Amino acid sequence: MCPITRNSGGIKDIVSQQRPITSSPGNAAIILFSLGILIFWAAMYVYTPVFPVYAGVLGADLTTVGLAVGAYGLTQMLLRIPLGMWSDSLGKRRVFVVAGMLICALAAVGFAFSRTPAGLIVFRGVMGIAASTWVCSTVLFTSYFAGRHPSVPLSIMTFASSLGQLLGVASGGVIAQQLGWIAPFWASFILSLIGAVILAQSPEDSTAKAMPVSRDGILRTARSRSLILACILGAIMQYVTWSTVNGFTPVLAADRLGASRAQLGYLTTTGLIAYSAVALFTPRLVRIIGEAPALVLSFSLMAVGVLPTPLVTVLPALAALQVIGGVGRGFVYTLLLSLSIKETAAQDRASAMGAFQAVYALGMFIGPSLSGSIADALGLDAVFVLCGVLCLACLPIVWIAIQRTRVQPR
Repeated sequence: MCPITRNSGGIKDIVSQQRPITSSPGNAAIILFSLGILIFWAAMYVYTPVFPVYAGVLGADLTTVGLAVGAYGLTQMLLRIPLGMWSDSLGKRRVFVVAGMLICALAAVGFAFSRTPAGLIVFRGVMGIAASTWVCSTVLFTSYFAGRHPSVPLSIMTFASSLGQLLGVASGGVIAQQLGWIAPFWASFILSLIGAVILAQSPEDSTAKAMPVSRDGILRTARSRSLILACILGAIMQYVTWSTVNGFTPVLAADRLGASRAQLGYLTTTGLIAYSAVALFTPRLVRIIGEAPALVLSFSLMAVGVLPTPLVTVLPALAALQVIGGVGRGFVYTLLLSLSIKETAAQDRASAMGAFQAVYALGMFIGPSLSGSIADALGLDAVFVLCGVLCLACLPIVWIAIQRTRVQPR
């Protein structure tokens, strides 16, 4: 591990110290894996625009809807660290990536045959198992960019994943509108099988070596200040995202504004378009204004996208807020992915990424679960106000923590 201090040479030193001696796969492998990432996230998200509303159709109250949405984060919280450590110990990434795609197919079939809210909760948890393999996907794709700062491949990954989410949610609402509530689940199943075939052709991580999990390795990873900061901010970001965009924003749109199934898909799509559009520009933003200002700006945009939601009376205004929040989330997620592994040696990166994604999955579980109870007790408006306040609370945390380390952009 190469920690960054005030006297270090910054990111250039990191790159030089971590440059692998093996060559990277060619552009064809990068394009192939990017396509697999796109399909993976399309399969994971094609049903999400209608999922909370469909849970209500099956008889779930808002608390149960929150549990159904949050079960996805619970299994990720429990599995991402063990999966990352297991991958590091074997020196293998691809087998986990393909397995995740097949588990996604299994969960989709389970959704299609579920006729009670309890069934949705169970298979939403299974879908979280599939999402847990994202730990290995991020590290595998990063290995294709030898000698490059992690923000470069991770910005491409964020763009590909968000584009997949965008295509999934844009089509999911229309599919449900035209073919019924169950059809998006079968679309997820078909996409999962296609994705598994594509990802199975991807090159393995040539920089990964089989290493037994050791106490020193765990401590080495856990001491990273950048990882700790990324975990805290990531949990808050996911709490807000899964309480609103992927949780109760569709419920508010359907109940108060009369949104149809197709309109629910379009609404989520607007935020994802913004999210996708800014992901590739994150490294440039960091170079121009610095890491701390970029994160402050991003969380501020998230707050602006959430706080006014209770005042909205028409769908176009709600869509505009989704765009603003989407820009903030796009920058935040890419910045935190890079931050989580920036101080970590190559052989520990899956463990570090697993820790980061496990902790932010805590926000994915607690967010919708707690927000469902808050909505039942205090009303939907309270959910959005609390999420906006949490975004604003991140601003001093970011500024103080990053200024102490003085991490400079390349």
